[in-house]
Amino acid sequence: MSTAVNSFDVSKYIPATEKHERPQDLVVLTPGPRRGEFHEIAVRNVAGFDIPPSALPMWAGDLAWQKLPRGIPWTEFPIVCDPHYVRAEPTWGRDLSSGTVTLSRTIVDSIIAGQTTCFYDEAFFDTVLTDREILDGRFHAIQVHRMLLPGTPFYGRLKGEDKFTLHDPQALEAVTAGWHRYRYSYRVNFRAIAFKALDHVLKRYPVPQFDLSSGLDKRHVRFYETGQKNYFERQRSYLDEPFSLQILFNILHASSLAQEKMFKEMWRLQRPFEFGTLEEFSFGPHIKSGYWVGSGKPKAKLVIHIELERVIFSARTLGLIEPEGTGRIKLTEAGEAFLDCMHTDNYDPDAFLRFMDPETLSMPSSEIERIDAWMMRFFRKMKTKVNAIAGS
Repeated sequence: MSTAVNSFDVSKYIPATEKHERPQDLVVLTPGPRRGEFHEIAVRNVAGFDIPPSALPMWAGDLAWQKLPRGIPWTEFPIVCDPHYVRAEPTWGRDLSSGTVTLSRTIVDSIIAGQTTCFYDEAFFDTVLTDREILDGRFHAIQVHRMLLPGTPFYGRLKGEDKFTLHDPQALEAVTAGWHRYRYSYRVNFRAIAFKALDHVLKRYPVPQFDLSSGLDKRHVRFYETGQKNYFERQRSYLDEPFSLQILFNILHASSLAQEKMFKEMWRLQRPFEFGTLEEFSFGPHIKSGYWVGSGKPKAKLVIHIELERVIFSARTLGLIEPEGTGRIKLTEAGEAFLDCMHTDNYDPDAFLRFMDPETLSMPSSEIERIDAWMMRFFRKMKTKVNAIAGS
């Protein structure tokens, strides 16, 4: 059921008289960050009413953060659970004069506290976000709605729509709920089990030292040093993402054959600075034309170049991969030792594709039972192998 927003009374946000210099502020959630000249709050003059020019577009993912659990005994792993979100300190907002400013939680909360409606807008993001990223944005917006504006109507202008309409948050959430449970459970278990194996490996193979003598400039050296610090001090690394382990296995099985030209054109390499051109290297049998296709059995396929770039950076930071010739990447002894700590069944090219809807490229809530069963099997086997190598 959908109700046109024309009938919604927004008079509290509009100046009562011309004496007001501007209307009250209003937070409008968005599926992603976009700074600078941010569509001039084009939600105004849409659907028959104005949203005030002082409205602040706030990235939903910047207001609700996932918090991973701590203190769970080793004996309880593996586990499965829904993601736990906490209120985050927003890092940016919009100022009428300069475009972007930093806002404190107090200011944002004071604005939101006066709202009786949650507004969410995807307009102008269809050219900067993929369909899958937009679906994730909806999920995050619903978490903000649940935490900060519980029980209020959820009005959204979704991709392709020109009006704000009333939406059922639970229905929007269900489209991607399986994926977020999958990712959260995966990260929790990977940090506990696989990082135990990684720590064991890094005691034998110390991380590389990055300096100017290796041909990097100061900025790039700082990136690598920050990446190492994040892992050893905060246990933060992109290696805990569901794609990462399969990409490392893929690199292990890669040949020296060139990938298709399309992949080179899609590639947006930002941080693995010293690898040079990519024309001489194949990223393995499960990546074709920039897509992760797995074994080829699932119908879904995912654009992978952003994930690939992040995995390469994270693995290079900890010394699991290294450059070998122009554009070629190979696993180091440390990288091979890390994969040796994994169970043979942890090499699963369809680890995430098998649960994905080929149209939405996300995992609906209807897949959660299958996801949980797979997750428990996957990490039980990993834990058994890690226990045998790194001890309990």
